[in-house]
Amino acid sequence: MNKIILLNLMTVLVSWSALAADAPTRIIVNGVVLTMDKNDRRAEAVAIDGDRIVAVGANTEIRKLAGTQTDVVDAGGRTVIPGLIDTHLHAIRGGQTYTFETYWYDATTLAAALDALKSAASRKGPGKWVAVAGSWAPEQFAERRAPSVEELNKAIPNNPAYVQYLYDFALLNDKGMEALGLNKEGASFPGIEIERDAQGRATGKVLGNIGSFSGLFARISAAKEGEAKDSLAAYFAILSGRGVTGIVDAAGGGSGPAIYDPLFSLWREGRLPLRVAYRISAQTPGNEAAWFATTLAYLPPLMGDDRLRFLGLGEILVFKVNDGVRLAPGFKAADDGKEELFKIASFAAQRKYPLEVHAYTDDAAKQILDVFEQVSQTHDLHDLRWCIAHISTGTAETFARMKKLGICYSNPDGPLLGGFPNCR
Repeated sequence: MNKIILLNLMTVLVSWSALAADAPTRIIVNGVVLTMDKNDRRAEAVAIDGDRIVAVGANTEIRKLAGTQTDVVDAGGRTVIPGLIDTHLHAIRGGQTYTFETYWYDATTLAAALDALKSAASRKGPGKWVAVAGSWAPEQFAERRAPSVEELNKAIPNNPAYVQYLYDFALLNDKGMEALGLNKEGASFPGIEIERDAQGRATGKVLGNIGSFSGLFARISAAKEGEAKDSLAAYFAILSGRGVTGIVDAAGGGSGPAIYDPLFSLWREGRLPLRVAYRISAQTPGNEAAWFATTLAYLPPLMGDDRLRFLGLGEILVFKVNDGVRLAPGFKAADDGKEELFKIASFAAQRKYPLEVHAYTDDAAKQILDVFEQVSQTHDLHDLRWCIAHISTGTAETFARMKKLGICYSNPDGPLLGGFPNCR
């Protein structure tokens, strides 16, 4: 990056003019330092001693702190900012297929998007899956539409193709339908609706939801041993190269504990280029409170180190209180689901676990807050770092209730952002 310098450190800003007792290990001068303090002040230089920022100020002031062993970095007028932290990312799951996928986030025409598929097919070789599982929307293309099955056939006739739009639908070319056996008698996949023509043949379009598309894509993207870890390492490197120094993973999904193994392996090998905090999500519907109590029995809050840390529960706590990606009003959580959420929230509050819960709609958020307000009668929630994610249709009343409880708001996305890799 030639315009921005990132402070990729576990740093604490001591004060605007604090002085170190000894010479700092590094100073950065001739920059535009964004302090991010409450007054949003800017400076020219910053002094760092080990892993702490010890002074921020003018070039002349900071240069006086340098000793004979101080590393002096000339920013050359670049902007110096704190490292970026993404607080809601599905990196553990999505990163393991990063090198398998093709991305359309920068394509402005269907021609460019289809060319990306051609390049991927050429690189992989005939017969290999070419997949787009997020990072696009029809509105980004000049044509203002999704590709057709015929266009996919023409672009990559020798490779199975899979193109998913949000969790609404996915398109498969002829080779893709053949690979999945969509036209075989009795063809079916859990939660997937196969669109068929008047003759009963698959059209290439399938419909589903988060769970069903995740399962279908897992089948398509199944990797050999070691490939998932290498892909995750590549994804982390890309994030780091774009200024991301830390992430909070919102849970690996319903794939069981094995989904975390590549992450743990990279951590043991000292190959994490950024700091990762991860949450644990409920895996199957029913008795979620008992599952969390058993799973977390020997795992204290915030266990880990500066590279990898356990950050509590999330994002799916109780399946019956999960409104998925719906935007329409009218979601009503089952009473026994809210009872289960009360058990989990009480358990988390007692053990002082951080927590994040999914609510796409204001309706879901209100019902979750009803439960949290019950828990707050016996446990103070203000210092527990609890969050509600998404709330795409949130109201001022809901946010006021959250503020009163000390509940934060994370990942305020809409239907477009839902198509990008971090939300897949």
